[in-house]
Amino acid sequence: MPLAISFFATQNQTTPSPKDQPIRTVIDLVTFNVIVQDQETGKPIEDLGYEDFQVFDNGHPVEARIFESGRSHDPRPLIIWFLASCPEQRGVESGSQFGAGKGSLFEPALENLNRDYSMGVAHWCDNGDAKIDLAPTQKPDAPLAAIDAVHHRVPVKPDKHLGTLALQRTLDLVVDRTRFGNQLALPVIVLLYDGRMGMTKDEADLLAKRLLYKGAIVYQVSDHREGFTGSDSHGKDSSLQFISTQTGGRAIPVQHADYVGAMNSILQALRFRYTLGITPPSRDRQWHELRVKLTEAALRKHKHARVDCGAGYLAGGSFGSVPPYSISQYRQAANSQLDPNLAHAIDSPALTRDVRIDAKAHSFIGSTHLAEFTLQFDSGEVTWATLPDGDRRSEINIVVASFSEEGKELKHELIQFELIRDEVHLPITGDGPFAHTATVVLPDNVSRVRLAVRDAVTGRIGVRDFSLKEILESPKSPLPNIV
Repeated sequence: MPLAISFFATQNQTTPSPKDQPIRTVIDLVTFNVIVQDQETGKPIEDLGYEDFQVFDNGHPVEARIFESGRSHDPRPLIIWFLASCPEQRGVESGSQFGAGKGSLFEPALENLNRDYSMGVAHWCDNGDAKIDLAPTQKPDAPLAAIDAVHHRVPVKPDKHLGTLALQRTLDLVVDRTRFGNQLALPVIVLLYDGRMGMTKDEADLLAKRLLYKGAIVYQVSDHREGFTGSDSHGKDSSLQFISTQTGGRAIPVQHADYVGAMNSILQALRFRYTLGITPPSRDRQWHELRVKLTEAALRKHKHARVDCGAGYLAGGSFGSVPPYSISQYRQAANSQLDPNLAHAIDSPALTRDVRIDAKAHSFIGSTHLAEFTLQFDSGEVTWATLPDGDRRSEINIVVASFSEEGKELKHELIQFELIRDEVHLPITGDGPFAHTATVVLPDNVSRVRLAVRDAVTGRIGVRDFSLKEILESPKSPLPNIV
């Protein structure tokens, strides 16, 4: 799995710290989306306040430390992923065909999509194939063609075991792509699938927890109404319906080929979301069940209210958190002394590639000096030591160095990380991407920025260069709030 690190850089001048300061990154707040709709009209209920909600952690009432209404803040940008299954060979019992040519039926619902939303398409097949077909875009017609292209693929022989594994890989692909592309974005997955995956209860529960941990919401859209009764003719549970509900989404049956209505129902729910946050009662590194209810007074006012919310979280992590790493970060003063090999890698005209990394950079709207850099590399590129409790530990160094047009080094800053990886919960959390943000100061007259990643144990290094022109010409993002 990939390991990703991201950080910010600015050209404003600050005074460096007189000595190295360890910074402990501890997550003490779990935030989550709550969607409340009228079950009869399907419209969101927008007049609820803090006092109308009750939150339960493992069955015990807890106080909401954060409450925001969709009226009072701009919700996170959405990336809507359409996931479609490949067609299956005829002559076998599957019931999994969503139907070729139906992608275009969503078009009216997507034409007026919020300009902050993006859409992508991915597929999985019962032969094990899993792939992203369309990277997130804001062009409303692009997903429709990509969906239909999936349904026109060559039919494959059904194998539900391989299909389940492929679906899991596809879900990981789209969520990880979302996080690497925009850590603030909320991944919303729309499963276009009429059949059943044949998952066991334990498999469905684990998959729901993986999606919850990574902050994804799942909706299943199907035109087979019998797929939403809870079981089929063979008595199998509807695993996808269960997963959708657990992540705070739901299964939506299409009636009278009203795909526009189904999609509008999803978008309407997402446009108005409540955000709640709690302090976990303990950091016991266990899975906690989470439940949100309306008070009796609120239910008297809204008799047909339906509350959708993610069903749990991993204590010590949060919705949308990075994988199971506790982090110690040590920021060295600007231009502090570097390891000789790392200093050579920074100054050398050649790029060191002992650690294989991927990286990107972009600037921000309203600023020509602020830039964000994101590095991504596989966790196997660094060294892990096993601790007595079974967890694993790694140390990495990140250097950001700036150079003038003449090639003179203007400044560098070193950030050292100690990562502790929770091995027990890897089936839930996965092994990446890991993400981290930090700010560094770049001097005036910078022409080029070099990023270096070093495995502290082996000394292996990976380097990536960015020109200022490359940074400024990349798609811009809104300015972050930097304290």
